[in-house]
Amino acid sequence: TGASAIQFVPEIAKQVAHLDVYQRSAPYVIPKPDRIYQPLEKKAFRKLPILQSLDRALQYGHHEIRLLAFTTSLNEMPLVEYLFQRHIRKVVKDGRLRHRLMPDYPIGCKRILISN
Repeated sequence: TGASAIQFVPEIAKQVAHLDVYQRSAPYVIPKPDRIYQPLEKKAFRKLPILQSLDRALQYGHHEIRLLAFTTSLNEMPLVEYLFQRHIRKVVKDGRLRHRLMPDYPIGCKRILISN
């Protein structure tokens, strides 16, 4: 259920009737910021390429800011952990499953996975 499995298990699951997945401990998984650009946005990017550069810079900054929580601002870790737990509560309605998906270690001890 690590960084590799998070990529191929969903693809295998689409092709089989049943799939068992075993894990020692649940990983922290945060949503992948995968959105489709609207036609108007694409048009704006074509007309003003600087907008696309700005969008890319904002995405870069958004991802890099997470690094601060792990290197210089450890006080932010509880907030990151809370946001993860809030996301799990929002997307997983089954209480038993949600409990099994909650990591039993502090965030940052293992690689944080990004997936939808």
